[in-house]
Amino acid sequence: METHWSEVVHNLLESAAIIVGGAWIIYRFGISREQYPKLQLDVDISLIGVHQDEYLVELCATVENKGSVRQTIKDFRFDLRALMTDTPVTTKNDYINNQVEFSKTLILDKEWVPQQGNKAWYAAFIDGGIVQKYRYITSIPKTTSYLLFYTKFSPKSLGQKRDITEDLVPGEGSNDLKRGDFYHVQKTFSVEKLIESNKKQTLQKQE
Repeated sequence: METHWSEVVHNLLESAAIIVGGAWIIYRFGISREQYPKLQLDVDISLIGVHQDEYLVELCATVENKGSVRQTIKDFRFDLRALMTDTPVTTKNDYINNQVEFSKTLILDKEWVPQQGNKAWYAAFIDGGIVQKYRYITSIPKTTSYLLFYTKFSPKSLGQKRDITEDLVPGEGSNDLKRGDFYHVQKTFSVEKLIESNKKQTLQKQE
């Protein structure tokens, strides 16, 4: 019984489709590592105004998902520390690698999106190709000279935190990423420059 050419062509097309599909999967999840988060984190502070002996400021965290897969994030927290005008500069703290110490803690380990008990809001997630901003309004004393702003989060897709000595990614040396490692960013802001920026914006709005 002879095989029809149409059947041969059909089988060849099916085989080609399977090969192309497999190659596409290998590219997406092997070469381009699409299953892993491609997130970018940044922070900023802007001055809102003055109230009595305090400056009102807006803290902002910007998360950009440069991948195509939705990423849910957890442990999304931030710290805000200050160097006061009457505080001498010290660089003797070994714990922070002898950097300038911001000794006054204004906010410690605060959640951007509360997730505990009756404080729970909503799951923090960023769809592929989307930029999401998180904002928090607080106040700082007028005697503040500089601010140290730190924030971090863990992509949920990386799983739970494990012992760092037992969960290394092979082949990358002693500084390998662990499942549950986090994204983080730290920036320092001059209160004087925040005031100047606020004045410029106010003048531009009046023009």
